Amino acid sequence: MHVAQLGERQLIDRMVRRLPPASSDVMIGPGDDCAMVRPARGRALLVTTDQLIEGIHFQWSWSDATQLGYRAGAVTLSDIAAMGGVPRYVLLSLGIPPRTTVDIVSRFCRGLRALLSRHRVHLIGGDTAAAPQFHAVMTAIGDIEPNGAVSRSGARPGDLIMVTGTLGDAAAGLHLLQTTAGRRVGVRTRTRRASPKARSVGEQRLIRRQLYPTPRLHAGRAVARHRLATAMLDLSDGLTIDLDRLCRASGVGATVISEQLPLSPELMAYGRRARLDPIQIALAGGEDYELLFTVRPARADRCAQVFRRLRLNCCCIGRIERRAAGPRVTVMRGGRRRAAGRFRGYEHFRAPMMPRI
Repeated sequence: MHVAQLGERQLIDRMVRRLPPASSDVMIGPGDDCAMVRPARGRALLVTTDQLIEGIHFQWSWSDATQLGYRAGAVTLSDIAAMGGVPRYVLLSLGIPPRTTVDIVSRFCRGLRALLSRHRVHLIGGDTAAAPQFHAVMTAIGDIEPNGAVSRSGARPGDLIMVTGTLGDAAAGLHLLQTTAGRRVGVRTRTRRASPKARSVGEQRLIRRQLYPTPRLHAGRAVARHRLATAMLDLSDGLTIDLDRLCRASGVGATVISEQLPLSPELMAYGRRARLDPIQIALAGGEDYELLFTVRPARADRCAQVFRRLRLNCCCIGRIERRAAGPRVTVMRGGRRRAAGRFRGYEHFRAPMMPRI
């Protein structure tokens, strides 16, 4: 059945039934003109929005609706993590081509529910509309102590640049998907085409990092709670371009030491097989959704203790400097300083659709 045959009202009813029930602090939920929630005493609100657009952020040839629902929620909650907050509610707006099957929308909601349930987040409203291509717009609402939010604008010269996890895996996963577009690559696709040669376990892990990003909510809360960071953001468009944004907001410069970048064994192995430079992928690839933050040197040991307890890798990849003439961000590689522009990541309106590595 297509959504055009079902109709908007029945489609919305089906979607709501497949999403987590409202919590007690939701006074009015989906179905009215507005949602009404009761904010916790002594907390400030965090509000953010993100979107997934067919042909820009994903292709149906290598995407599954369940995976897209999960991803839509994850990338939006990642912004809450980057401020050190706690996500509470989301709003979902879907643009749906009329000949989209109802099953696709149902599976999208199933994936979103899995993500929201994991983080105890509730959907409180949204909208649907006919559209020439599928797109999802999500708004997340969270909260934090009024003086606890970590912005991009507090980095100071001498601060250490830290990142969580490993870098470049998601971009390598995207490269794998693009080189086998339209075929099954360890995940279900819309078209159910025949399976190609089995992927290695390492390649499957890279693909999963692209399709199922992890919002670093526990890490973001820990950074904010322990007052570790002077500035923080999540890595969505690439290390160098996102670091440049942090430096612009803080009025500083930065140097990244390429030999200190955290690279997974899976990325290193794939780089050798595909003749790709893992350092280039880590600097410019994007969509890691790891946290990048700056720390005063005196807080470095405390930072290491906190992340050991979280059992999450966190390492120093460079240092914040005074703003000087020339490039705002530079990369030290093999003893040579290079402008970060040659490692630039994805930027809307300046980059091609669905960029390749």
